[in-house]
Amino acid sequence: MLLAAGKWTGKGSYRPVDVSSGTSFAVDFTLSEDDGALIEAELTTPARDPLQLTVWIVADDCGGYTLSVRGAGIAYDGTAKLDSEPNAGLLRNADGASAAFALFALRDAYGLRGFAQDGEGMLTWELALRPLAEAALGGNVVAFEPPRRR
Repeated sequence: MLLAAGKWTGKGSYRPVDVSSGTSFAVDFTLSEDDGALIEAELTTPARDPLQLTVWIVADDCGGYTLSVRGAGIAYDGTAKLDSEPNAGLLRNADGASAAFALFALRDAYGLRGFAQDGEGMLTWELALRPLAEAALGGNVVAFEPPRRR
């Protein structure tokens, strides 16, 4: 998976595919790894209360990954390819709504783009993700730079 364990933040926008201007949103999340990966996220938009999401990611027996996304009134399950770039996945819920995404490296961040479709229409979104900077103490020097990718 392209994203490493730790705290992350992102800003982006979403819009119906037939509308030219989008609605901004932000996300803060923690990614932890043990037997798979767990993402605990808070998604905020200007017009709504924050949405809490939990994403479980577990390797399957066939070289892919099983995804499960849960939140208030949200229950999506699906599959993903996370071993090479771009990371890509497809999710569905019990009502037939679906979402597809791709995660890829940018110069100083990661990009996440996708589409979601339900009975009311189709949305597209894009999001730039960065690891949260942590103060690194070293003697009398404090660095506020995010960790560099290798």
